[in-house]
Amino acid sequence: MVYQLNKAACVLIAITTITLGCTNEHVNEAIDSNDATIQSSKNASILNKQAEVDRITINAQKFENEKDYAQAALLFKEVVNIYEETEGLSQAGFAVAYNNLGRIYQSQKKYNKAKSSFSKSVDILERLESADKLSLAGGYNNLAGVCQLLGEYEKATVTYEKAISVTVEAVGLEHPKLASAYKNYAQLHWRQKNYQRAEEFVKKAIAIEEKNTDTPTTDLSFSYNLYALLCQIKGNFNEAESLHQNVIKIKKRTLGDEHHSLAISYNNLAQLYVQMGSYSQAKSLFIKAIDIAKKTKGEKHQDTIRYLSNYQALQKKISNL
Repeated sequence: MVYQLNKAACVLIAITTITLGCTNEHVNEAIDSNDATIQSSKNASILNKQAEVDRITINAQKFENEKDYAQAALLFKEVVNIYEETEGLSQAGFAVAYNNLGRIYQSQKKYNKAKSSFSKSVDILERLESADKLSLAGGYNNLAGVCQLLGEYEKATVTYEKAISVTVEAVGLEHPKLASAYKNYAQLHWRQKNYQRAEEFVKKAIAIEEKNTDTPTTDLSFSYNLYALLCQIKGNFNEAESLHQNVIKIKKRTLGDEHHSLAISYNNLAQLYVQMGSYSQAKSLFIKAIDIAKKTKGEKHQDTIRYLSNYQALQKKISNL
């Protein structure tokens, strides 16, 4: 509306100047100057809006870090609204805004809303010729993950496969990002009890991670743990034992002797020993898991209660021998 009003005013100036003997060249210069002023004003408005987006996003992330998801959701929705109402803002930024909102909805377990936001983020990136490939792959992974939580396994499968394809296109066949995509896909097959396919892809992830010295040790320990659980299901107890022990070594080296994540690994190995009939070893590890959980989570935390329940079940099993 402002642009049209200024254009009309410019035409009146042009008519006036013509009657005074000015040339068309002078008229065009007047119009061009007016257009430049309008464009400059629009650019300034866009910059102001972008600054507002950045400010709100920082505040939203602060609330997210504090796990105040309700407040974070309100602010991220405000960011999305700004992008929807403002022409000229970055479309890549618009995709990020929807992705941020989807992440909050997922944290709130509002999975349908998360799916909608992740879908909109992916739609924007798919239309954007200059879109970063890894961002698109990340969008596919997020969308597939929430589809998995909703039990929409067919949609999740197709979307994870897109994530893998785009990741390969972006970084090749030996990058840690591809290992992450493989693990996500493996977990989907695990959830569907398709253990053979899950094993295939977790082994691909491990092969990449073991080659890359810059792979975070937490990523490698996660892969070993998933593979160990798959070995347990198949009855490959010796291989499962070795993998669980590797996970414990990695965690002790990187996280220390009393990290809550170490308790999880002690519990996992203890359960394997129960399956193997090695009750004394299982008992010792359950006690370690319980002690760490009490120190790090508290006596009433669900993890502490679960480890204690596993220990009591073992005690009952031993007493019945």
